[in-house]
Amino acid sequence: MQNVEKTIIGYHTLATAHIAGAFDRLRSEKGQGAVEYAGIVFLVAMLIAAAITLLGTDNFIGTQIKTKVGEAFGKITG
Repeated sequence: MQNVEKTIIGYHTLATAHIAGAFDRLRSEKGQGAVEYAGIVFLVAMLIAAAITLLGTDNFIGTQIKTKVGEAFGKITG
């Protein structure tokens, strides 16, 4: 019976340590900058998409924006 109790205590200790570590990782601000950067990139992408949609491709400015964005994606993707 003592072996079973020791095993249960061991598993309980491992689970407690794992949960405590998870809470520490959630409280950490590590990686927060990447999330903020991704949010800014997303916002800029939405603004560009809105500008292209509102201006249309018949407009000279809309065509220029569409061309430049296409060139930028071409450079990123290779």
